[in-house]
Amino acid sequence: MTNRQGNDIMTNRQGNDIMTNRQGNDIMTNRQGNDSMTNRQGNDIMTNRQGNDIMTNRQGNDIMTNRQGNDIMTNRQGNDIMTNRQGNDIMTNRQGNDIMTNRQGNDIMTNRQGNDIMTNR
Repeated sequence: MTNRQGNDIMTNRQGNDIMTNRQGNDIMTNRQGNDSMTNRQGNDIMTNRQGNDIMTNRQGNDIMTNRQGNDIMTNRQGNDIMTNRQGNDIMTNRQGNDIMTNRQGNDIMTNRQGNDIMTNR
């Protein structure tokens, strides 16, 4: 769990995964197994947003929430946590326990384990 000035981020994981909204352009994607920017096997939830937005989830319990402006988030199997940010931001996580926190301004973070792809555009 981490927060910072201005933007704050909290995330939990283990079994159920939760993603939160963000402001400004945001992109998150992960994979592990089959994944790209769309949902896959298992429970899947997609929620609306304002402006251009893309959300996808994959196997296991996954929840994503809307955001404002251009935003893309995806979560993956296992424990995963992603949090919002302001401005352009990119985060990706992978299998196992993972935590990423927001940032302000242009930011890019990616890691993986097994099959993983993260990039913004």
